Amino acid sequence: MWPGTCKSLLFLICLTDRDPKMRAWSIGLGFEKRRSDFSLLKPTLAKLMSDPEFDVRLAATKDFAAQGDPICASPLLGLLKEVYRTENGEFFTLAMSADAVAHQKFGFDSRTERVPMKNERNDAALKRYENWARSREHGRPTRIV
Repeated sequence: MWPGTCKSLLFLICLTDRDPKMRAWSIGLGFEKRRSDFSLLKPTLAKLMSDPEFDVRLAATKDFAAQGDPICASPLLGLLKEVYRTENGEFFTLAMSADAVAHQKFGFDSRTERVPMKNERNDAALKRYENWARSREHGRPTRIV
């Protein structure tokens, strides 16, 4: 039992480190496959989706989204809005994550056509995802068409 306890302690120390690179690195440890203590670590990992550093928020949110965990719905919305506003290339990855987490398509541009990232289609899809995420916050998840 001791080695697992040490690993969990190391993980918790890294999660609270001042260095954002250490916090981001620790997220990978937290999502390590076959972690028996994931349910204990999940609340601490979830807090990193609100980290002041963009890269830490991004890593935590993407890992929760990769698990299909709807706990990331609101943080994912915040990141989507931020990267859309700044025209960050992460937008398309996050848009695919939004579709996967919600188990539905919101109509984001697939990036297969040569169109600017900021367009009417993505504006509308972002609004649909926002409506879905907000409905989850109020306890009534819905399908948005």
